[in-house]
This record gives sequence, C-alpha cells and structure tokens, in this order.
Amino acid sequence: EVEKGGGLGSPADEKAAMDALLEHCVLQALCTTVKDKVLPLSVGQFWNMHVRPARPHDVQVDIKLSSYSKPAKLVAAIEKQGLVETQMDRKSKEQHVVAVKRQHPKLVAFMPAASTAGSLAAAAEEAANQAQR
Repeated sequence: EVEKGGGLGSPADEKAAMDALLEHCVLQALCTTVKDKVLPLSVGQFWNMHVRPARPHDVQVDIKLSSYSKPAKLVAAIEKQGLVETQMDRKSKEQHVVAVKRQHPKLVAFMPAASTAGSLAAAAEEAANQAQR
C-alpha cells in the first residue's frame, strides 16, 4: 500500500518538510519582494503575491499540508519569531503585515535564490511582451 504523498515518509515528516519549505519561501519573499513601500500587506496579499511566488520554480507549496494549515497562522508564527510586525485592520478585521524586521538574524543570514516560480513567470511574461513588439 502506497502512503499519501508518494511514500516519502510519515505525515509528520511531510509536515516538517512543508514547514521548512514555507519558512524558506517566507525568507525569500521578505528578502526580495516585500519592500517597505508595499507595506502594509493583508495576510492574503502577503501569501498570494509574495510567499507563494517565492517558492523554488519546480516545487508546489500547500499550506494545508503544513503544521500552519492557514496563511494567518503562518504569519502569526513568523511574527512570534520576530521577523515581521503585524496589526489588525479596524475596518476589515484582517491582520496586516506592517513592518519587516530587516536586521533579524535569519534575514541577515539568508541568501536569496536567483530564480523562483514568480521570477521565472515574470521573465517569461517579459519575453512574450518583447516578442510582440
């Protein structure tokens, strides 16, 4: 009988692997695309526009397969680690990332990847636009 996930290990191992991938994606996003001028970002914007596109180009991320299960829990965890500061929007009652702690040791030590799923998609779009001109 084949285990869910292609037999790569126990569900706990798969969650740990997805957690590690998500942490990498968060660090990649915080170091590359999340600039101070785009803040504040809702949790949904942070996840969809920055974290997901920051994944390695040949890898899928599925937060439901992690120990976080939802983007809001991931953001709460990275706030607890001291990577970001969040604030509740009074009108929408939605959590927003309002600051990135750029001097955090994890961010200072992180070496961003040259290519991600988002950067490859942007490069392909740019090449298509150039070809049309």
